[in-house]
Amino acid sequence: MIRQTSFCCAMLCAALSVGAQQLTPDKVLVSPENRLSVKDKDLRNAVRDWSKAQLASTDYAKISAHPSAAVFPGSVGESAVRVTETVSISHRQISDALAPVVATLHFSQPWRNTMYSTGLYAVAGEYIEVTVPESLLDKNVCIQIGAHSDNLTRWVAGGEDWRRMPDIVRIDTLRKKITRITSPFGGLIYVTAGPKSASWTAPVKISRAVKAPLFIAGKTTAEDWARQLAGSKAPWGSWLPKRSSSLSPIPSSGRWAIRIMCSNCGT
Repeated sequence: MIRQTSFCCAMLCAALSVGAQQLTPDKVLVSPENRLSVKDKDLRNAVRDWSKAQLASTDYAKISAHPSAAVFPGSVGESAVRVTETVSISHRQISDALAPVVATLHFSQPWRNTMYSTGLYAVAGEYIEVTVPESLLDKNVCIQIGAHSDNLTRWVAGGEDWRRMPDIVRIDTLRKKITRITSPFGGLIYVTAGPKSASWTAPVKISRAVKAPLFIAGKTTAEDWARQLAGSKAPWGSWLPKRSSSLSPIPSSGRWAIRIMCSNCGT
């Protein structure tokens, strides 16, 4: 059953009060204010199965934005311009010296694909078009939409009320030079490759996406970062220290993200 807060409008309260049995996975709103109870097993299972099917579907033209996406990961500004950009991606194979160390990190999925930020964001319910050279088609290179890969059907979250949709990350292996992909939830766009796979450098062209703030240590200045935040229509951005990466929601002022950036970069 969906919990309701006292400040919900009358229309929302009326819609929710009809009962969870009348809700469908493609319409249910899941948010911190409207949690999907752990007791509502039938609806949770339906939401889980719907999300799995949508995130695996290649019928990009028939995938629509889910209403929960406007809450999390968040909506894109109405005036956001869709852009086409070519990003140079340099994948580096994990070293023989580091591999045994990484292999011990069982809790963190050590052999999950390495993620490379593009500085672009996919709008929920809108397809992006990805173009890659033929040389990448046999390298198990993927496009990932969304950074929040925690699946709420598992571990501790599986026994708690859901505050967002349980599975919101889409991953597609690139098997054609041109691929169109739609996510019902949207998210930051990454190019990914297996950490043990051979090194390569190649251009990846992405169309119909929205620019998202991207801070690169040693390259992006504080002034550049402030301008990116001020002009951003995407709800999330990324910053890349020298040996790791992170992401942050974009506040309206941008000041909070700048403070965190400085703290992490030691400036």
